[in-house]
Amino acid sequence: QNIMSTPAAVEEAENQRQKGNDAFKMQDWQKAVKYYRESISLDPASKNSAKAWGNLAAALCKISMYEDANRAAARATSVDPTWAKGWWRRGVVEELQKDFIKAHVNYFRAMELASDKKEKSFFKEAMKKVEKRINVKTIQKPDGTVEHEYSVSGPGVSVIPTNSTMMDKVVGLKAWRRFRDEGGQCTGGQPDQLAFFTRQAELRKCPTSYQFIMRGMFQWYMASCDARAYLLYSCGDAEARMLQHRVTVVENSPEIINNPQLRAQSRMVAERMVLGGSVPSTGLLIEFINSINKLLGDNLIIGADSQTDAEENFLPPIPGPLRRMGPAYMFQAMLASIFNQTVDVTSIFGTKAKMSPAIISAVQTFQANMRLISSAKLPQFDSSNTPEDVLKYCKKMLKQISWNQGMRKFVALQYQGSVLYGVLLRFTGNVAEALKQMKWGRTFMKLADEAFNVTKDGAFAEKGCSFRASFRIGLSCTELKTHHALRDGSLYIGGGSYPVDDEFSLALEIIEMAKNVDLSDFNVGNDSDAVTQPILDKIDEVAHYRMPLAYAHGLIAHTLGELNSLIEAGKIPFEGWTVLCNNVDLVGPDDDRTIVSVIAEHYRLAAENELPDSLEGSVLWWTYGHYMARSGKCRGDNDKEKGGYTLGELRNVIKKAEAARKVRDISLFGPDDCAGGTFEMATKMVASHFHSEDDDFLLPELKYEDKDGKRSMVINGFTLCEDISNLEKIGREYLANRNGDKQEKTKNDTSELEQEHGAAREEVKPLTTLCIRELHNQDNAIARGEADPALIVSKAMKAGLVDL
Repeated sequence: QNIMSTPAAVEEAENQRQKGNDAFKMQDWQKAVKYYRESISLDPASKNSAKAWGNLAAALCKISMYEDANRAAARATSVDPTWAKGWWRRGVVEELQKDFIKAHVNYFRAMELASDKKEKSFFKEAMKKVEKRINVKTIQKPDGTVEHEYSVSGPGVSVIPTNSTMMDKVVGLKAWRRFRDEGGQCTGGQPDQLAFFTRQAELRKCPTSYQFIMRGMFQWYMASCDARAYLLYSCGDAEARMLQHRVTVVENSPEIINNPQLRAQSRMVAERMVLGGSVPSTGLLIEFINSINKLLGDNLIIGADSQTDAEENFLPPIPGPLRRMGPAYMFQAMLASIFNQTVDVTSIFGTKAKMSPAIISAVQTFQANMRLISSAKLPQFDSSNTPEDVLKYCKKMLKQISWNQGMRKFVALQYQGSVLYGVLLRFTGNVAEALKQMKWGRTFMKLADEAFNVTKDGAFAEKGCSFRASFRIGLSCTELKTHHALRDGSLYIGGGSYPVDDEFSLALEIIEMAKNVDLSDFNVGNDSDAVTQPILDKIDEVAHYRMPLAYAHGLIAHTLGELNSLIEAGKIPFEGWTVLCNNVDLVGPDDDRTIVSVIAEHYRLAAENELPDSLEGSVLWWTYGHYMARSGKCRGDNDKEKGGYTLGELRNVIKKAEAARKVRDISLFGPDDCAGGTFEMATKMVASHFHSEDDDFLLPELKYEDKDGKRSMVINGFTLCEDISNLEKIGREYLANRNGDKQEKTKNDTSELEQEHGAAREEVKPLTTLCIRELHNQDNAIARGEADPALIVSKAMKAGLVDL
């Protein structure tokens, strides 16, 4: 608004801004926001107000209201475009939103406007920091000015460079290298999945993290090949036309014409031989979505430079027309899948079709980057369409076009296209916008499912696989991971741009969705036989059921753990837990479980569904053990009859944690950095403290107490550790001493037994050498949870079991 403020108003506005600065220094963010807004209300548009707008943006960031902060920062640069710090503030907000390209642009503007040498250096460092996250090329023009070139033009998109440092951390690429090192082949643009899974079936170890990742990577590879082949047909240069001609020549060659099996699919075979992939008329979009779904949005490689292509051979040789696009060709290939499906849908629905904002952006970006003037009549899109708007359009068009005639395709495009474009934006730096598009797609699908009673009536065959829980669950996990990245550790409940309760609601939705997953849904296609079918079924169960549950439960447990730590430290009131429970259906109204016991239960469910050899395999079990000990008489599963967790349950958790560590896939995830960590030590120390108790012994509550600036760990009145900041060292010493005490106690017990039983002592030797393992196998109470053979012998003799 162009409002002229009076001198008195300007002066009072500055007073209010200074009050806001004082509140900001005292870390009273809400009060600071109040004063800054008061200042702006008095003077909203003069150059003087730029500082208030910038201050407001900073305060809003502190309470995680990033969308509002972005608008405030943009307003600061609008009222005073010459204020360097305003552009820097705008960049800070965008960097917090993981929109690294826009942040880079605004940091550069700030650096150019800065007159102070120290300030200019500060802005330059901020710019260099985000340059590590994006693919940007600095160009020095003849006139001395500088320009920055990003890989892809369009609305805020780019491709993260796949340099060796970054790629070494990508688990998916590590798995692919392993596949190639083990002799895995890619012929005709297609990896030999059958040989791989036949070999895995022979190993009789299933499912593993390696198998799970490769299942999705194979689909990602084939979708990439087909998309690049389609992309070649969209290129208008001479080399592309020569390749297309080559396809026709190969298609009519004697080796294909004279082979009945190849002749039936001659075009597809020729395209794979020449282009590295086949050009699907439709279905390209769902190829990408299926692979994202199976990998839960992780381990995707969206760009590869020539060096990576040559060394890793992850992608087949890049045809010349695509190589000239640089690393961006893979991004363009994915956009092509959305464009391809949009052209098909528009041919049915006409040019007045209402589409999602993501479809609009994807199509426009694809056409701009390809300099493509499509012969297809695409609609004049309205980028403001909400999920409700598009659903209303669907209901209207169903009177003219049935599900089989095209509505199934239309609905699938809105959902799949929005999610895929969101994934593209997430992996290219525009994370805040990515979340918006993913959320749009999920919201639309929920509304459509309810409006058309698809899940309720089981009408998937008529209305599309996109409605199936098994199809949507992995994509919802991708959105949840994106929200978690943007929340970035903040714990605001009921407010801010990325509140915890929104994250919990989505996690609980995924958990509920898992209950509706039908494991018979999984279509393994033609890549299986009687040998590989069972292993593929198990891996698909991991992808569409176990891993989503592990991630959702693990995220809830970890976040609640952070919240509980702040409550115990007095940094936030306990009412935060109550508010969270009221905002999301975390516990029932009659549920009197403590926050600690709820954490324990979610860690249990996460650990049980996680693959043992994975990155989190052992960590989840150790953390569960720690919160078991902290729960006291309140169980996480709400079984009040048991009255708490038992020592036997804790011992069993320790066994599972140690077993998971032994099978950890070090080639993919590296060594366990958490070995000997806080939760592991606490769990072991509690179990060791009560080593002489039976398995049905109820664990007392493990407590943390603050005294003299130190935090101690206490159980049943006994201090296990006086200062948990040194828990790893103290824990090792404690456990070593405990083992020594147990051995000394065993010697004393044995001496007494020898005096009492005399010659019977000699008859115990076979028990030590032959029967201890059998006692463990039988889960005998004497051996349960005990690894010390001498102590088992002592217990057995006391129980009169010397004649086993």
